[in-house]
Amino acid sequence: MCLSSVYQLRQGKKELVQSEVAQMEQQGDGYVLYGILGERSSVKGRILSVDFLDTNMVVIQDPSEEEMGKTE
Repeated sequence: MCLSSVYQLRQGKKELVQSEVAQMEQQGDGYVLYGILGERSSVKGRILSVDFLDTNMVVIQDPSEEEMGKTE
């Protein structure tokens, strides 16, 4: 089973939004995240990166954060 952690990039730092995410759906100006045990959260922004090997995703809300995220 492949679960992911979702982070939001803020001021150049990744902040964990939710771990063990089993499903992610686009909704409005962001995404709804569903955990394996039914927990649910949401994050605004767009996907900056998805790393399938490290099973994580980074979402940004502020486009100026994009350059900072590329150096991590």
